[in-house]
Amino acid sequence: MSDDHPPFLTALELRECASCGARFVGQSWHTRCHACYHHIKPDPDTPRRDPDAELYLLRAELAMIREELSQERQAHLDAVDRLADFERAGVDLKTERDLWMSRYYKALATRSSKRPAIPSHILRRLLWLCHPDRHGDSEAATSATAWLLSQRTKIENG
Repeated sequence: MSDDHPPFLTALELRECASCGARFVGQSWHTRCHACYHHIKPDPDTPRRDPDAELYLLRAELAMIREELSQERQAHLDAVDRLADFERAGVDLKTERDLWMSRYYKALATRSSKRPAIPSHILRRLLWLCHPDRHGDSEAATSATAWLLSQRTKIENG
């Protein structure tokens, strides 16, 4: 027995596939790469695929995906519409709340109270503590200051 390799191993060479043009290592009589050879002559144990049936299934899957996309797009548009409605309702509610708050404070300021008036030195401190300048011009500070100022006129008039 010689140290030489068997003849079938030495006969391998770099070839170019006649079908796809890819380079592969094969014997001198090979004309196609492994992938192209099995595409032409598949394994007998693997089930054969019908290209028309496969195309039909792919088209059906594409139609389902398009339908889902259409439904998702419509759901998104509906959500955007609902959000716009909620934002408009929020603005309307804030406007109505402001109207009722101003009516409430006017009613508080004009009603005659049987409670004792706030002493002027306490009123001055309360005004200093809740002034809007000390609270970033917040609505709560503005409302409280307006009410306290209405109490000051009661004290002066009362």
